[in-house]
Amino acid sequence: MTIRQFKHDFLENEYFLSPHKNALFSAINVALCIAAAYHFELGICAGGLIIGAQSITGINRQGPFRIRLGLAWKGALVLSFVALIGFFAGQNFLFSLGLAVVLAFCFGWCRQIFPLNWPDIIIPSGVLFYMNYTTPMVGYTLLGTIIGLSLELILGLIIYMKRYLTHKIITAPSAEKLPSPPDKPDKKILGLNEYLFIYSIELSIILIAGFLIMRNTAYPHAYWMPLTAIIVLKVGRRTTLKRVGERTLGTLAGCLLGSILIYLAPTPFIKSLLMVSCIYFWVRIFQKNYSAGTVFITTFVLLLLNEGPTDVYTIVFERGIFTILGGVIAIAVSLAFLRKERL
Repeated sequence: MTIRQFKHDFLENEYFLSPHKNALFSAINVALCIAAAYHFELGICAGGLIIGAQSITGINRQGPFRIRLGLAWKGALVLSFVALIGFFAGQNFLFSLGLAVVLAFCFGWCRQIFPLNWPDIIIPSGVLFYMNYTTPMVGYTLLGTIIGLSLELILGLIIYMKRYLTHKIITAPSAEKLPSPPDKPDKKILGLNEYLFIYSIELSIILIAGFLIMRNTAYPHAYWMPLTAIIVLKVGRRTTLKRVGERTLGTLAGCLLGSILIYLAPTPFIKSLLMVSCIYFWVRIFQKNYSAGTVFITTFVLLLLNEGPTDVYTIVFERGIFTILGGVIAIAVSLAFLRKERL
């Protein structure tokens, strides 16, 4: 086999991972990052490493391996860019208001570039933006994305070699390109479809309001309010209302579960196992049952940020109250743009 043939077969090899296997792969990645964080005593910066790596391996896209690898590569660029502008936003308050608009339109373009997997990119990007806003960790975020990309390549190579040795290489047939009939071009504003442009405007308002509120509160995790708005805001008003309800219920249940686990004061090893398990169930079910998935990601966040049983009540309060406020802001802004329901 020539190098050219190997490259073609490797990239075109059909890549089928079940939700269980993809979630397990992502959980193993998180376990490696947690072990590295403990070994090198990264502290709060471990969050940038873990989220950066997990966000890449959590993307599940079937088809030729080049498609999944391409999504992972583009996602790594977006995550690193968002982490960088989060760092700059933290340097100057007035500057942060302008960068909030940049972030909002960046997410609008992400929804257009990643039509099927945009939640896998936007949700962790929002988290990394605010984490770097409060504590600079751009380098750890970049390292995390590199780890995620490396593990994607290793997994792709393992699957390819397994099929090669068993003579079961599956490659996508090259489809003949036929000229498509000309369609009426969609109206675009700044490169965005009209409904995504309105979505970006809504998100800009939410993020600017979030920064203003964060500026006038002493709570260290007040960023959960605009972050919640980023996650629950949808193009349609009804879907926004539905997602707000799902996230609120899931967050409250996750706060309860996380509080119980933290109160039991698990050892670092048991705590790590619990965090890895939470990531597995989050990746496994959040697209089908967002409310249940929110329970596990909330529990993961509490375990990651908590420093001991005495600190749990403050974090739970902040997580709960700012999640509810973020949902209220998203609904209020969504109601102000009723016309988008007809787009």
